[in-house]
Amino acid sequence: MIYDYWMHCQDEKTVKSMLPGVIEVLQWYEAKIDSTGMLGHMEWWNFVDWVIDKNWRNGKPPGLHNSHSSIINLQYVYTLQKASILLNAFNMKEQALYYSNLDEKIKSAVYHYCYDKERELIADSPEKTSFSQHATIMGVLTNTISEDFQKKALNKITNEKGIAPCSYYYRFYLTKAMEKAGLSDEYPNMLDPWIQMLKQGLTTFAEEPEPSRSDCHAWSASPVYYFLSLVCGIKPGEPGFKSVRIEPSLGRLKWIEGSVPHCLGEIKINLKKDDQGNLSGKIILPKTLPGTFKWHDHTMKLEGGENNIQLKSGSNK
Repeated sequence: MIYDYWMHCQDEKTVKSMLPGVIEVLQWYEAKIDSTGMLGHMEWWNFVDWVIDKNWRNGKPPGLHNSHSSIINLQYVYTLQKASILLNAFNMKEQALYYSNLDEKIKSAVYHYCYDKERELIADSPEKTSFSQHATIMGVLTNTISEDFQKKALNKITNEKGIAPCSYYYRFYLTKAMEKAGLSDEYPNMLDPWIQMLKQGLTTFAEEPEPSRSDCHAWSASPVYYFLSLVCGIKPGEPGFKSVRIEPSLGRLKWIEGSVPHCLGEIKINLKKDDQGNLSGKIILPKTLPGTFKWHDHTMKLEGGENNIQLKSGSNK
């Protein structure tokens, strides 16, 4: 959360004030590492997701109390990676290096104990008796699964039987993993859970599939974020949102239009794609906000003000 805040907001004072707390949390988890090199027994309610599967208990993944949970371990690795970037940016280089090395050690241990060569997936625990989308998602986000195999792994967990699925909440990370693996254009095809909410008459986001405890729950509201950051492709280009990177993913859509508030003004985008794959439209940036635009193999510099987009399929113009 602090990393995301650092990327989106120009408020280094607040971020810096949080770093001692970040380190304290990391140290608490580090004390749970056992002789395997992984986090071992984890007490209390280590909630991951509301998963409908016989191997999950009240939102907790397999291996949590009596073995080792690959998911909890990889969530820790993911956090260590973000923390290392933050610590390095604030000139805490020794601690950044320490946590970067620690994340590599835990990744190696998870791969050694939990990777199932036969199924080509990361199991939920070293016993390799259960598999979930969650373990592979975190394997992709942390590069525990090699980059050249990430697309295949994600296709496997979305198509094979016997794999515990994400609920609404964890589909945020599924989408993030798809984006990392170059599968962003699939996103418009992944919205059926939200289409079903609309069919049920909901006008707000449900916590989980029926019977749901809450019909107005922020953690299933990820489309609100991804319509702008993934479909429109509007993201911070550097910490503090001091520049913008726009890389839209239209998929089967023919046009997109959206705007994102920025401390310097609004970022606006309006693009159309024809049947030949040509892209046209305009992007308007605040006057002093620089940026870059990427569309498949095309990359162009964006200036403050209005930028006209005219890209022919297969060309750089």
